[in-house]
Amino acid sequence: MGEAKPWQIAVVVVGLLTLVGMVVWQCNSGKVKLASSITLVDVETGQLIEAPLPKNRSVLFPATHPDTKRATLFPAHRNESGGWEVSGRYVPYVKSKDIDPKAVDLKTGAIANATGPVEKDVF
Repeated sequence: MGEAKPWQIAVVVVGLLTLVGMVVWQCNSGKVKLASSITLVDVETGQLIEAPLPKNRSVLFPATHPDTKRATLFPAHRNESGGWEVSGRYVPYVKSKDIDPKAVDLKTGAIANATGPVEKDVF
């Protein structure tokens, strides 16, 4: 193999400059805004709770309801029709443990008679 030709060196230099430019651009583009609260549903009653998320720790589900002290709170969101439902990844876990999920359709995750949301400190 011989020496690199000037045009080959130019291609490598342009590639490296592009790489450095992309890294700088990604690091300087605005900060990611994280959620500050989450909507939870009590799967036994259908009560919706808007709970602030803790700043420096993770949360586990089901969360403990602050009034009943039972682990019956799962993440919920509005569906396309405007109703509320348990977030899809948690539906299989709703009927686990000693929970009686009267307010949730266990096939679709739809919440019957959803009330609220009310603000409570859960975490």
